[in-house]
Amino acid sequence: MAQPCGFRHAPTIFGPQSRDEMGQWEGRSSREPEVTPEFAKDMAVWIHFMGLVPGLLYALAADATAMRSLRRPLAAEELRQLRDFHLIISLALLLLWASGLALLWLKLGPGGGSLTPKLMVKLAVVCTLTANAVAIGRIGLTGLGSRPLLRFGDYPAAFRIRLGLIGGLSAACWISAFALGMFVPLASMDFGQLVLRLVPVFALCLAGGLAIAYVARGLDRRLAALREAAMPGPSDPLPSS
Repeated sequence: MAQPCGFRHAPTIFGPQSRDEMGQWEGRSSREPEVTPEFAKDMAVWIHFMGLVPGLLYALAADATAMRSLRRPLAAEELRQLRDFHLIISLALLLLWASGLALLWLKLGPGGGSLTPKLMVKLAVVCTLTANAVAIGRIGLTGLGSRPLLRFGDYPAAFRIRLGLIGGLSAACWISAFALGMFVPLASMDFGQLVLRLVPVFALCLAGGLAIAYVARGLDRRLAALREAAMPGPSDPLPSS
């Protein structure tokens, strides 16, 4: 009597019926997806990107919010917003550290590679970012919170200089970290070439922060004087006939 169509495949539906099928069944059930070094590297790069871009954007947003104190004292809501930005930036730094250390291990561990100039410079930038984030929390946010009714120009000169330095250093580090992570040509440069390209970024950002700290004192008076000078004076009275 002929077997029904598909009858010989029935044992694989109801379970293994022989020793060979048992071995195949156990092999399929115990097989796990293999995590290759390439896959791990791609995941680490993606996590690194997820920390880098939000960190840069929120750092710029924090700088823009803090710059409002040049015109008027920051409101309580703006101070709270700065603290929220700082928390998000700190979380972004944690992602950078976790993914960066994973990439470093993949680079140096199994393959026995060596540190490239780009990796060394980026490690120095992230270390500087971390130290600067601590300074922002302990010096910047604490100082701003203790002077809620003052404009930036009304702060003591030493405090303005510290704020200008940590603000400029933050901008320089985030811009440099973004460039090192996103611009492929930097990967093939040696240490000297990288320094020549990053030193101007740090110099400009730090000089900008110090310049803001210097000109903030009396900025309102200067702006008022400029507005007054730009306004047309009263017209001369017409001579009487």
